[in-house]
Amino acid sequence: MSESQVSAAIHDFASSLHQLWEKQSEEQQQRVQADYLSRAYERRVRSFYEERGINYSNGTAASEVAGLDELEKNLGFMKKRLEKQRIIHVQAVKEVNAASSSLRSGMMSIFEALESFCLERLEGYQQMRNPNKGGKDEEKHRVVYDKECKKLKDLTKKGAESSKIEIVSISVGRLLLRINVSVTSIDAISRRIDKLREENFLPQLSELIQGLIRMWTFMAECHKKQLQKIMEAKSHVQVASCKITGDSGLRATTKLEMECLNWEKCFGDWINAQKSFVKFLNGWLIKFISQENEETCNGIAHFSKGRVGAPETFIVCKNWYQAVQKMSESQVSAAIHDFASSLHQLWEKQSEEQQQRVQADYLSRDYERRVRSFYEERGINYSNGSAASGLSGLDELEKNIGFMKKRLEKQRIIHVQAVKEVNAASSSLRSGMMSIFEALESFFLEGLKGYQQIRNPNKGGKVEW
Repeated sequence: MSESQVSAAIHDFASSLHQLWEKQSEEQQQRVQADYLSRAYERRVRSFYEERGINYSNGTAASEVAGLDELEKNLGFMKKRLEKQRIIHVQAVKEVNAASSSLRSGMMSIFEALESFCLERLEGYQQMRNPNKGGKDEEKHRVVYDKECKKLKDLTKKGAESSKIEIVSISVGRLLLRINVSVTSIDAISRRIDKLREENFLPQLSELIQGLIRMWTFMAECHKKQLQKIMEAKSHVQVASCKITGDSGLRATTKLEMECLNWEKCFGDWINAQKSFVKFLNGWLIKFISQENEETCNGIAHFSKGRVGAPETFIVCKNWYQAVQKMSESQVSAAIHDFASSLHQLWEKQSEEQQQRVQADYLSRDYERRVRSFYEERGINYSNGSAASGLSGLDELEKNIGFMKKRLEKQRIIHVQAVKEVNAASSSLRSGMMSIFEALESFFLEGLKGYQQIRNPNKGGKVEW
């Protein structure tokens, strides 16, 4: 069962659905026409009775009413037309029912075709999964065949009875027939595997690689644009600022650090998944090729898919495997990890700055409260930081809170230094982000070059897809 047969069954079913739609549309039109004529006829009859003062309800029998001939004369043609329309509508209903009943056979044809197609494919893939089964059977028969041939030769040399020689000879003939059947079966299975691989698997493999090339091209262009935008944002955006105070700034920095670490892990897993898939696929295909080393005049020639004339599928997968093995995501991972470390250092600086700011605010309020209390005790209105000069007791004020004032000034200096460290850590984030996207752009460009070197089966060489 081929794909064309499955497609034909689905197409026939779609045609049946279209025919059913046509029948349903026709039936609907005939029903509407019949309903219209029925209402018109009913209206004429009701009008006939009302003109004669007769209460017409539930279809009063016309035979009991005078003027029957007049009724038949006026409405006879309409009645015949209504009856004819009802017959047409009944026929349309029958055609709709017939078209509906045919859908079941159409669906059965589809699923029968699909079942046959899937079973044939499954059988082929099972043979691909265990391609050496027929060869093992042939080897068993050949071992027994060699033993029987040796036995026949020994009996002939010894001059054994003809009956014994004939029995062994018949056994040898049967074994030879089995060997020939096994060889024929192996050849048929091999041809079927080759057909499945080259006609079904190779086009899908080519489509997958073409899709991956488009993806890698898009990713390289995307990271290039991201890098450009970050470079353009030099004089426009401050990545982090101490103006973001409180726990919200610390939580934002911590969340960004965790996202970066997760990004690093997911990126590595994504690349390793691609490598593992291609490695498994290439290893599976290698099982179908004999890897015995060939002896030449220059020594033993190592196994090579190209040298043994392997089909396109094997060469494409080998090129793909070599391309992904050359990929190294270490620079990207290192850049992301360094950026996450910079974020952690920024978080530490922000935390330190927050502590110093809280301490400075506390000392400032305490100092302000002591000065205000000093003025209030002397009955002086202290507002907007009144100057202490010219007041009696200034020495006493300096004596009481001088140490506190020095401590406050020192704390403010420490806080200013912490702010500078936060700003310095913030400004370094831009260079860290640039390093990430530079590494990403370089990685995807190198990967794209590797993909473009994969042999294109449609063009017969290492050319761009």
